[in-house]
Amino acid sequence: MSDATPPEWSKPPALPSRSRSAGEENASKDVEHGLGRALSARFAGMVEGRTSDAVLLRALFDQIEDSGFGTFTLELTGSAGERFRIFAEEARIEPEDMTEAKRHAFARSLQGIFDTCSLKASIESTLRSTEVFEHGVRETLFSAVDGRLRGVSKIREASSADRATASAMSRGEHEAFHGLHGRRLALIAVLFMVGSVLVLWRSGWIDRFFAEDASALEVELGLLDGHLDISVEKSWGSYAIEIRRGPEFPTDNDGFDALRASAKTPTERATYSALAEGDELWLRLENRDGKVLEAQPFRVRSFLSDASEKIEVKLAGRMDAKTLRVALDSGKKPQ
Repeated sequence: MSDATPPEWSKPPALPSRSRSAGEENASKDVEHGLGRALSARFAGMVEGRTSDAVLLRALFDQIEDSGFGTFTLELTGSAGERFRIFAEEARIEPEDMTEAKRHAFARSLQGIFDTCSLKASIESTLRSTEVFEHGVRETLFSAVDGRLRGVSKIREASSADRATASAMSRGEHEAFHGLHGRRLALIAVLFMVGSVLVLWRSGWIDRFFAEDASALEVELGLLDGHLDISVEKSWGSYAIEIRRGPEFPTDNDGFDALRASAKTPTERATYSALAEGDELWLRLENRDGKVLEAQPFRVRSFLSDASEKIEVKLAGRMDAKTLRVALDSGKKPQ
């Protein structure tokens, strides 16, 4: 099992030097943070990726569930369960479960899940937690950086809405908001929805959610048609792309030499040389006007020694995506 270092929390409390009860541990933490009594916490968002060990991933997910720090749902897809998604449920975390020990147990298990992913670039996370205390709120965003779990936290003042939400989670929505006028609740709901849409739009999630279906994309291999083979699937707002050797990919030096000799323009020569030397090529996602929306580099060097090798690239989904093109450069002009 992984022994990952937990994420760095904003102003993290010192871990106790002796065994303490949950109440003592929370009390110590509250004094150091000045946040007061713990009220409740909750998670939102999800984590997705591709694992090379679904059995180990299930065991690590069970550890996350056993930690008591949040409630989650695991979804495995693919012929061998290699694709996973972990969804946070809107469930209350009790004050006695808001301890450093449980946070760290959660983080170690989540890092262990990241470690089962052979392709670190496949890991994406929108997971975040909100911990409400008597005098403040700690919000933490969990991200994946080169396969490592990173937790970025901020502490802000607790608003009346935070306390009302914490109260509603513990006593029930009707009791918690008893006395608030119906029109005020409706206005709050509308403002919350508008604010959420603006945040999602600015972060690109609206674009990704309504992204063009992968089957509608036109794949343009250009000079490398037949030499490379590309398949595309839509995966949670992104395009998961697999690149393999095509039936016309040269198998020896003579084949590459013949390909270079057939070049009639500098562009053709550069393209065939990149294929032969395993140099950098680009995958470009373009709109109908040919404008580059997203671009990622890749190298086919591994194809030179292994005919079964595949390259995986992920591009963010876009509503106006039309073409997936292989090119010599990113196509993006410097700002």
